[in-house]
Amino acid sequence: MMHPVLKPGALLALAILSSIMLASCGGGGGGSNERPITASGDPETPEPVAQSCPATFDAAGVPTQWSFTTLSEQRVSNGDSGFRTLEYVRASADQTNSYFLYFPSADPLAPVIILNEPYDGISWTDEGVDASFATLGPGRHPDIFAPAYNGQDLVRYTPETSAPDGGSLRASVSLWLESGFAIIKTYGRFYAGGTLANDVSDAVAPWYFIAARPETFAGRQVFSTGGSWGGMMALYGAAAAPEVVQPTAIAVTSPPNDLPAVRGYASELESAEPTMREEIQAFFSPYVRRINASITVGSQEVSSAFSAETLCRCLPDRVLVAHDDADTIVPVAQTEQLQAACPEQVQPIFWKRTSPPSVEAAGLSHGDFGGRSSAPDVSTLLSAWMLSQAEVGPVVVKVDPESFHGFLSMVAAARSRGEDVSYAVAALKPLIAENIRLRASDGSSEIQTGAAFLATLLEVRFGLEVTAESVSSALAADQLPF
Repeated sequence: MMHPVLKPGALLALAILSSIMLASCGGGGGGSNERPITASGDPETPEPVAQSCPATFDAAGVPTQWSFTTLSEQRVSNGDSGFRTLEYVRASADQTNSYFLYFPSADPLAPVIILNEPYDGISWTDEGVDASFATLGPGRHPDIFAPAYNGQDLVRYTPETSAPDGGSLRASVSLWLESGFAIIKTYGRFYAGGTLANDVSDAVAPWYFIAARPETFAGRQVFSTGGSWGGMMALYGAAAAPEVVQPTAIAVTSPPNDLPAVRGYASELESAEPTMREEIQAFFSPYVRRINASITVGSQEVSSAFSAETLCRCLPDRVLVAHDDADTIVPVAQTEQLQAACPEQVQPIFWKRTSPPSVEAAGLSHGDFGGRSSAPDVSTLLSAWMLSQAEVGPVVVKVDPESFHGFLSMVAAARSRGEDVSYAVAALKPLIAENIRLRASDGSSEIQTGAAFLATLLEVRFGLEVTAESVSSALAADQLPF
């Protein structure tokens, strides 16, 4: 999240906390995000113009004026194609700061992808809050910097292993480095407190960074992605982007999109699951307090800024949302309602079950998206969807055959129940794009076209007589190949 620069008193509190904890632990808008109300027809008395999307979010606490400082640079390997100079960037607005990494590309026309990471911990900011949590280390710690801290809530801190040539940072960007993209990885720093508006500010800062460097980014495609709260950041960051930067496509997983509704869902869940009330309250409370702090600014109600209605008005035309209907953290109804509100913009991919498990049986989770024991590798589908639209050459994407078998089985079962499974075509069709190649995630198989991979899977696992050509022809005609 974007967070206030800490005052000396806050730094003292951090030092005290550190010592205590260490001791105790031993509708489609053509891509435009300004949607004027239709004129009355009288050229002399046009109707008022609707507030632009940046102005809508500015009123809700998301700044539109930014400055950027490169704190340091580092030369990092770009695989087989040389090196890049990684920039550690601080974005500043309204006396608050946000942070991201920028991996440039040697190709001046290469597409750009924004990776939204709300939870990764970083320690290179020179802010006391990051230094303190880095000292505390991995684990759950008091959420003392969140709004209206109640003395009980905990927040998880997971430090990123920040060596750009290894560790979790390298793993998170490797596909995009190998694909030739320029990369901006933005950090929500959920552990550092802030509000919902702060998290959206973190997400929008890279878009203003792009706008601030027209000589670098003009004419380039811009993608954004994230999961869960990071999916929320990707959606709202693109929606609040400056009008001079048009998002190409957004791909997200399990995102909350109507934030006031999240509060209502948490309350309903507590009532519906009395045996899990304390667990549910402890999980949702950090989010609810951040949301509560942003739905009003002074005496002005601004909850509508964080609603599906505003997203429909401000999102680009191409948005992919993947959601498991076994999700007990963000109910699948959030994606269903967003898609129903703006069907021309939002394309969902669903993981449909005959009877989704209860919260009591499954606990609080995003369904199989966490372990992916029976669902497909969601990142494969989302990555292929974005890469199929990107102006890049052939790219090898890892794939898990077991997961795809599970996904296709669910689709077949849903179709047999008479359900609409057109979303499966949208999920699979990018795999036959000319620039997409697949290889099993265990590295044991050869590189294949998406059509060849699907044909083999359908033949071996389902006993169907299909070929790569028949699979490709069916998907090209917007039909399932089985």
